Amino acid sequence: MNCELCKRGLTRIKSSYFSCSNCGFTRKKHKSEWSSKGTKWEGDHLKIYLDGEKWRRKVFRSRINLLKYILNSESEGVDIGSAAGLFVKECNSKFKSVSAVEVDSKFSNYSKKINKVPHYSSIYDLTDTYDFVTCFDTLGYSLDIEKFLTKVIEIIKPGGHLIMSNVSIKKGINSLTDTSFNYYFEDIFWDKTFPSSYKLKKVKNWSEVKTFNTQEPHSPGWWADYLFMSNNKTIINYSIYQKPKNYNLDSLGVMK
Repeated sequence: MNCELCKRGLTRIKSSYFSCSNCGFTRKKHKSEWSSKGTKWEGDHLKIYLDGEKWRRKVFRSRINLLKYILNSESEGVDIGSAAGLFVKECNSKFKSVSAVEVDSKFSNYSKKINKVPHYSSIYDLTDTYDFVTCFDTLGYSLDIEKFLTKVIEIIKPGGHLIMSNVSIKKGINSLTDTSFNYYFEDIFWDKTFPSSYKLKKVKNWSEVKTFNTQEPHSPGWWADYLFMSNNKTIINYSIYQKPKNYNLDSLGVMK
């Protein structure tokens, strides 16, 4: 099995996972569409999501504070993997317009109730371009990382920004790993592989360190594991990239 980006051979690290030491990502042998079945989301995943609305909004407001450093209030964007639309709602109170992309119909239907903005069921349905694109904890669900990232870059206006959460599996695949993800990433992917492969300007890394009470009522215990927390301190990392103003789509490609 070869790496989708650099085409080099992958190394098996567990029975169902293969890793690329050159690009810095790990993939499942058999990738699959997102489903709550067999995960900690199994059951009424919308209710589970909304039960954590209070502390999710804390994260979302911090993300908006980050966006305000690089965007103005007239910016238009799209959030890929928007879930129930809570972040989109926060964004639309600060920016001109932020659309939503969500594959799960239950999430999307709820988002449509609280957000009067365009909604899409797939990133590949997008035909407009945007001043900024946000992609938080979504890349790991893609079925084709090269195709997905190429589309992401395509919908950003020249000079526009891409903001991605860059959770890394520093401890490797273990019993706490959410196996609904098809891909996991190491720091080298965010720092080198992605920006060099897709010819983006790396603006900065941004680390948010906040203390959240993950033991409050209705806050699922796996939230701490999911965010790789220690001592009840949340560390969420983001990478910010900029698409050059003279970007040439014909030159877009993976590492050679």
